[in-house]
Order: sequence, then C-alpha cells, then structure tokens
Amino acid sequence: MPKAIKGDYNISTDLRTLNQDEMKNYIFIDKIGVFELYNRINTEIKLINNCDYILGYYALNNRFKKVAKIYFNKIDNYYEVDTIYVSKDFRGSGIASKLYTYFAKNLNYSILSSDMQRFGARRLWSKLSKNPNLTIDVIDFNNKEILENNIIINHGTTDEEFDNRFWSYNNDKKNIRFILKSLNAKI
Repeated sequence: MPKAIKGDYNISTDLRTLNQDEMKNYIFIDKIGVFELYNRINTEIKLINNCDYILGYYALNNRFKKVAKIYFNKIDNYYEVDTIYVSKDFRGSGIASKLYTYFAKNLNYSILSSDMQRFGARRLWSKLSKNPNLTIDVIDFNNKEILENNIIINHGTTDEEFDNRFWSYNNDKKNIRFILKSLNAKI
C-alpha cells in the first residue's frame, strides 16, 4: 500500500516560537478564538500563488508561540492545502477544522483537498462535511468535472474505515478531490 495514503507520516511536532524581529515578516489577519492569525509577507520569494499562514499567541516573553501553520498553493480559483501542521500540544482540539472553516467562511476560499489523503486528513474532511455552514463538492480534478455536490463523507476510527467512494489504498482515486466552500461566505 502506498505510504502516501496508508496512515500518517511523522511531521515536526514542535512549531518554534518567533521573536519580534521575525514577526515583522507577517501581517495580522484576524483572531480565531483566543488565537491570532498572521499571513507571511512574501517579500523575497515573490510567489503570489502561495499563501503561508501561522496561528498562535504571544507568550509572556513577548515571543509568538505557533499553534498551527497552514500553507496553500493557489491553483486556478482553488486554494490547495499543501501543508498543515498543528502543534502536538493542540492536536485533537479542532484547530485544523477551525482554520479550514475560517478560510472558507471569512476569506471565501474554495479549499481544494490534496491528492494524497492520510488518516488525519481523511478524518478532517469527514468532520468538515458534517458542518451545516459548509459544503463539500467532489471533483474529478483531471477533467475539472464536478461529480457530486454537498456530500457527507464517512470515516471511522481506524485507518481501514474510510469512505471508499472517494479514497483507496491504490492510486485509482488520486484525481478525486474535494472542494470545501462556505454556504454563507462573507463578501
């Protein structure tokens, strides 16, 4: 079975803190609950099709403690989630779903799923599909054809309990992707 879909691979568990000088590379976007969301200023990179965000809070030593980082690639009118990291101290607290929901509702992003879905990502998309303020459509990304609208995705508690309408351990469903949108996006 391809490692890309079977289970989660290990990611860096500690998101380091940033000092005041490093925070000059970011601009404040909004508060999400008790956390603050910042967008990286791409001054040296000059990549307009990439979006790099951090979520966190200022600790007592006036350093910004990252709770999560999310990185999008802009493809046509979609924002594909390239990377999302959540600090190990905050995993399981709904941070990822809050971020996805924020970008869909408040910034009107049409979020495109990755072509490789690991266990955590599949569970997240399943949770998002049950949010009454969001909708998920299924697209054959190679043909740019919408296959289904406003779906509910099922996922169990183990890696083997996934919705085989959309995922498999083979590459046969690699083109099947999701698009997350808000039903009440702010304009």
